[in-house]
Amino acid sequence: VADFSAVGDGIANDATVIQSVIDRVEARGGGWVYFPKGTYRINTALSIDTAGVKIRGAGRGIAIIKNFGTTTNALTVNLGSAVDSKIIIEGIGITADTTSTGKAIEVVNGDKIVIRDVSTALHRTGIDTSAVSGSRVFDCEVESCDGDTAQIGIKLGARGRAELCEVTDSVDNGTGIDANAADGRIVDCYVNNFATAAKLTGARSQARGCHANGSTTGYSLAVAPSIATECHAASC
Repeated sequence: VADFSAVGDGIANDATVIQSVIDRVEARGGGWVYFPKGTYRINTALSIDTAGVKIRGAGRGIAIIKNFGTTTNALTVNLGSAVDSKIIIEGIGITADTTSTGKAIEVVNGDKIVIRDVSTALHRTGIDTSAVSGSRVFDCEVESCDGDTAQIGIKLGARGRAELCEVTDSVDNGTGIDANAADGRIVDCYVNNFATAAKLTGARSQARGCHANGSTTGYSLAVAPSIATECHAASC
């Protein structure tokens, strides 16, 4: 994005430039959009609407997208139909300037998306893949949401999987991780300070090897035969 004049100083609005780079990659049928070190201010949401577009940053604490919208998403993926997205988002941080009632990453359409080594902060929902199937969320960090009772750190859809993620907040509101549809998996994750650390809302959803701390409820199993095994809950 720097090659196309994105400034990355946290002051200049880089949204139009970044979107033009995403659009260019979409027009070429896919590829990587790379964010070097910097803080990239956006005043409007970014969007991906073509399969095969991949986002890579220099590191989740090094390349940062900073959303100055207080009600908007930072990044929305909407391919228009339930197809294999062939999308990867990795190595980048997404935060809001103050807080946003929107989502850091929302996947509206596009199955099998991979989100890894990503951090989010100060959005009501960190990562939402509940509308799609087969998402993979690996080694991600939701550092805080917005403190609202509706806040959710990570939300998974059918056959979605969250693994080795850390979801923390300073307020015991909302849900840390929600396996919202059938056959979701939450594996080896740490959740701190939510009203409910992990919800297994979908049928046959499973949590394994997770640690819940500082939440009113550790694990909520809403639909049989969901199961939590080898999990720990402290201060609940």
